[in-house]
Order: sequence, then structure tokens, then C-alpha cells
Amino acid sequence: MLRTFAVIIAGYLVFLLVSSIVKYSGFIILLFCIIGIVSSALVVRTHGVSKIQDGEPGDLGKLTVFGAKLVLLLSLGLMLPAAHLIVWRVGELRIERQKKAEDDRKAEERRQVDAEKARQNEEQERQEMQRLATSWGLPLDAVLRGKKAADIAAVHCKSEAKKLARFEADSSFWASDLSSWRMDSANLVIVTGNNLKMKNGFGVSRSVEYRCGYDLNTRDTVVLSVQ
Repeated sequence: MLRTFAVIIAGYLVFLLVSSIVKYSGFIILLFCIIGIVSSALVVRTHGVSKIQDGEPGDLGKLTVFGAKLVLLLSLGLMLPAAHLIVWRVGELRIERQKKAEDDRKAEERRQVDAEKARQNEEQERQEMQRLATSWGLPLDAVLRGKKAADIAAVHCKSEAKKLARFEADSSFWASDLSSWRMDSANLVIVTGNNLKMKNGFGVSRSVEYRCGYDLNTRDTVVLSVQ
């Protein structure tokens, strides 16, 4: 009986310790309070029966009954804090759900706002491309194709312009290679840039502007001017 009682007490204390650091501590404490009450009641009841049958218990029996009563009182005493923890945790979960719902609502609103801004920007860009297509007398698809190729065309243009330097030429890694672009025909993009410096015979660098034609079909780049 004492061994069984010791196992119950040890398990009870271990799980009380665990319950103090886990998320649902109130539920666990309440569960083991119930286990403690039932176990203690069984120990007291069993010892009471043996007392009637065998006479007065010895010191070991008295210690067992005392321990069982102590666990019973401890379990009863912990039930109220456990119930309080449960109520507090339920309220906390309700607040967490409300906060999550509010965060989800705000995130959805931001997503809708961002989507609307993206749609407006896309529409404005398309209107600008349509304006350019009208002013250049070209189809809109050709202008969109040219705009998409303008950046890479400027890179090729700068590379070809470097080859024309009599001495040394360099460029900035951070600066854009493209200053402006336009369509000369449905398949020819004219790009202009100034991310290039050339040195003269005295070692003095000066910025130059390069302008090239880029064929959208053949991807050939022709330098039109470097000045």
C-alpha cells in the first residue's frame, strides 16, 4: 500500500511541475486534482475497511492515512486555482482568436488596397504606352515589346560604346544604363544612356552620352552616336 501511495504522490508532483510550464496548465492541474482526490479517497476507504477487519493500524498504516488525507486536502485546495487558470486561459484564447481575426481582416484589407494600387499603376502604364503608340504611329503591342527590351538594349549599347573608346572607359555599377528610349519603327528601339566615362590622352575622364539602335528581331545593337 505504501509503495502504491508513493508512486501516486511522485506522479502527482511530477505532473504538477509539468503543468506549471505547459500551455494548458489549468486543465492538467484540475485533472490531477481529481486523480489525487479519487486516489486518496480509495486509500482512506481501503485502510478504513482493513481497520475494521484487523483492528487498530500500526504506525505505517497511520502514515499512509495521513499522507492520503494530505493529498486529498492539497487536491481540494488546488481545484480553485486550477479552475481560475481554466477561466483565464479560455478568456485568453478568446482574445487571441479575436486578435487573429482582426489581424486577418487588416491583412485582407491591405491586400485589397495593394491589389487596387497595382491595378491602377498597370492601367496608368498602359495608358501611357497607348499615348506613346499613338504619338509614334505604332501598334501598342510593338511599343510594349520595345519597353520590355529597352533596359537590356541599353546594356548592350553601353558595351558597344565602350569598344569605341580610344583609351580607357568605365561605368558605375549603381547607375542606370538607360536614360531614355523611343521606338523608331515596330522592330527598332532607340536607347540613350550616360552611364559611361572615357579618358582622353591626358588621363582625364569625362562623361559621355551614348545612343544606339536595337533590333528586336535580330537583337543586333548599332551605336548611333557617342558624345
